[in-house]
Amino acid sequence: MTRNGESVQLPVDKIVAGDIVHLKSGNIVPADTRLLEATRFKVDNAPVERSGKPMVTNVGPVEAVNNVALMGAKVVEGLGVGVVIRTGNRTVSANARWSPGNV
Repeated sequence: MTRNGESVQLPVDKIVAGDIVHLKSGNIVPADTRLLEATRFKVDNAPVERSGKPMVTNVGPVEAVNNVALMGAKVVEGLGVGVVIRTGNRTVSANARWSPGNV
């Protein structure tokens, strides 16, 4: 991850909004993250949104739902770089109900 322009490794509980995370296949997304770059990037948000299938995630407008990787989702394909937008109990997975309007 990147913080203040420097590459660092931090435990999940030390990640804050604004940190830049680098994601690759096999990673678990450490916080709700808005994608800035993506290369053939797919995440499985099923544990969070109960959809049951991986979601193709793309870089897009801020209001787009498909450019967010949710905390706890597994990266199933590709590479992504994103900015952390929510952590801990403020994440979508910490809330009982998820809908695209909540992201």
